[in-house]
Amino acid sequence: MVKEFQPLLSPPPISTDEWHHVFLITIPLVLLQILEYLPLPILNMYLGHLDLDQSENRVVLAAGGLSSLFFTTTAYSVVIGVSTAMDALTAQAYGKGRGLELGIVLQTAALCAGVLCVPLALVTFFSGSILVALGQPADIANATQQLLRWYMLEIPLVFAYEYFKRVLQGQNIVWPIVAAISAGAGVALSVGYVFVLHTSLGFVGAPLGMIGYYSTAGFLLYHLMHTPSMHFDWAAAKQNLPTFLCLSANGWLMFLSEFGGIAATSFMAGSLPDASTALSANTIYAGFRSLFGMVYLGIGFASSVRVGNALGGNLPIRAKTAAWQTVQLGSWWAAASTVSMVLVGPLYATLYTQDPAVLSEATTLFYATAPFQVTMGVWGAVQGTLRGSGRPHQGAVANVVGFVGVGVPLASVLSAYWGLVGLWVGISVGFCLCAAYGLYWLVVADWEAIADDIALQTA
Repeated sequence: MVKEFQPLLSPPPISTDEWHHVFLITIPLVLLQILEYLPLPILNMYLGHLDLDQSENRVVLAAGGLSSLFFTTTAYSVVIGVSTAMDALTAQAYGKGRGLELGIVLQTAALCAGVLCVPLALVTFFSGSILVALGQPADIANATQQLLRWYMLEIPLVFAYEYFKRVLQGQNIVWPIVAAISAGAGVALSVGYVFVLHTSLGFVGAPLGMIGYYSTAGFLLYHLMHTPSMHFDWAAAKQNLPTFLCLSANGWLMFLSEFGGIAATSFMAGSLPDASTALSANTIYAGFRSLFGMVYLGIGFASSVRVGNALGGNLPIRAKTAAWQTVQLGSWWAAASTVSMVLVGPLYATLYTQDPAVLSEATTLFYATAPFQVTMGVWGAVQGTLRGSGRPHQGAVANVVGFVGVGVPLASVLSAYWGLVGLWVGISVGFCLCAAYGLYWLVVADWEAIADDIALQTA
């Protein structure tokens, strides 16, 4: 167990030493998020190169983006919520030197997954009716449902994949995860390329690529966990369920309220004039934006791991240091993202389509929303800190107020004047509010009290 404490018992100065650890763990976690994200937009690019007329191409491209948003908003958001509990519990157990408890955490998570898979599958199966009820055009809703019924097969695979990944991350084991995800991405792109462009399956071949991704990466991650070294106890796992479910529910709400606000732009875009153009431009813009957003997620996970490890080891000063340093990293990346949106974004759009109407709409989006990137960087890091400290409920409240209470209603109003750009400006205001709250929370946080609370909870 002594080795598990080495990352936390480094000599002073704490700031310099923690920068070293934060930076070293952030690099693979950022790379992990990028590799994790890349297969889906590339598979959607394949859809744009099918031999279809322009109107059919727009429908297929819109369905590709809408299916991703629907799946993430429903099934994947629940998986992330359950995994949020693991962020705190695995990192804190490792920081305390109780690595054997990771097996019990994994069992508790498995109990949750067993209950949730069936209702999530039903929502995915009947997605077409839901999308039509939300105002989506019937042709786009039907095409989206065809994709989602294949994505339904991913649900148990996604649970397993995320669980195995969180167990390893909490122990600062990250480079092997990158290797496993790289293998999964290679399988996804190869399988998708063959089925989409070289078989009669056409656009429904894209989900088969993602099934290959989660199957391959999950299989490799399982064998990296060294499960024989863990302690398993179903009775203890059941006893931990109330705490686990509380963390999961707040983590789910934190993720869903933010992502749901973002996804609302696509759902509302379907009600704008020339819906297929708006949805296609939104798919392109969201793909590029999410690529840079993956880095914010990686920085957030670095904050979650380092803050959780430090608090588990009862080192509040180190936890505070890690939290602020990840905010700095997020801000630096935000500056780079702003420049890239302006200079690279319009060129990226041409990889999807040559439709001038779609390209013009996407380019305007890049220019209008570039200045808001810094708020995403700050809030992404702070959310990681809240997860690692076992306080996802505070992030959940901020996201509900910022996105559901302000961002989405404002987006709806602005869309009447600025169309798709108005939708995204409204959501960006939500990010501004959340980032302001995040900075306030870091300034007033009592790190010693937080560390004491965690010590009492896990005594």
